[in-house]
Amino acid sequence: MTARARTRTKAQQQRVERCHRLGRERLHAAESVFTLDAGPRLSLLRDAATCFIGALLVDGDEGADVDALEAPAAWERLQAKIDEGVLPRPPPAVLAARRWLVDGKPLDPPGPGESSDALDAAFAAVRWLRERCDPRARWSARTARTLGAVVLALALATSVAGLVAMALAPRDLALGKKVTSSTQPEKSNRRPAGLTNGSLELSFGAETKEEDAPWFVVDLGEPTAIDRVVVYNRGDHEGDGNVPLALDVGEALDAMDTVGMRSTPFTRGDPWIVRGLQRTARYVRVRRTTKGPLVLDEIEVYR
Repeated sequence: MTARARTRTKAQQQRVERCHRLGRERLHAAESVFTLDAGPRLSLLRDAATCFIGALLVDGDEGADVDALEAPAAWERLQAKIDEGVLPRPPPAVLAARRWLVDGKPLDPPGPGESSDALDAAFAAVRWLRERCDPRARWSARTARTLGAVVLALALATSVAGLVAMALAPRDLALGKKVTSSTQPEKSNRRPAGLTNGSLELSFGAETKEEDAPWFVVDLGEPTAIDRVVVYNRGDHEGDGNVPLALDVGEALDAMDTVGMRSTPFTRGDPWIVRGLQRTARYVRVRRTTKGPLVLDEIEVYR
C-alpha cells in the first residue's frame, strides 16, 4: 500500500521529488552494475533506500531534516513510522534486507554463499520503499489517473468501433476457397490458390500456360448469393496483357452464364469490378477469350 498523497507546499514537493529522484538514480545504477562482488551493488542499494526513506519522512513532515540523513538513523525513523501505523508493516524480505541496508562495511560484504540472497532481499526492500511514496504532486497524480481513465475509455471505444466495423465490413466469399485452372506451367511455383489467399502479391497470384482461352474457376463450395466480383490484375505489368476477359458464374460448371466482359486494360490498383449480379452461384470463372497466358493477382466475391 502506498502512503496517501497529501497536499504539499511547493518547497515540500520539491524536497520529496529530489529525494525520490536520487533514490531512483541509485536503484537504476544498482540494476545496471554487473559484478561478481555484491558489495558495490549493496552500497548503491543502501543509499537508494536512505533516499526513499528521506522522501517518506519529508512527505509526512515538511520540516523533517533529511539532508544529513544516514542509513542507521533512516531505518530507525522508518521503524517509528511503521510502529505508529503511518506505514504498513513491510514484508519479510524487507526485514531480511535491513541488516545489509543499514551498515556500510565495504570490508565485510556477504560471503559467496549469501550474496545472491542478500541482493535479492535488498532489491525487494528498496523497491518496496520506492512504492511507499508518490513523488508527484497530488494534482499531478489525480490528473494522471484521470487521463489514464480517459485513455482507457477511448481505447475501449476504439476497440468496440473496430469490432463493429469488422462485423459490418463486406466479407470476401472467395477467401481461402478452392481454385482450379485450365493449365499450370511446369516451372511455376504459383498455384491457383494464390488467387484466393487474401493477399495482393507484388507480382501475381497465379498463372496459366499460353493457350487458347485459358481460365481460372473459384469454387465457393455451395450455391451462394453473390452480387459483386472483383478481379485484380498482375502487379508487375501494365495490365493490358490479360484482356479481353469474360466473367462467368453458375451453380454448375456445365451451366454457366457470362455476366461481364472486359476489353480495356485494368490493374491491381484499379481492378475490374462487376456489380449488380444478384445471382446464386457456386462457381465463378474468369477466362481469357483469346490465345495467351492468363496471369492474375486475386479474385474476390461479395454478396
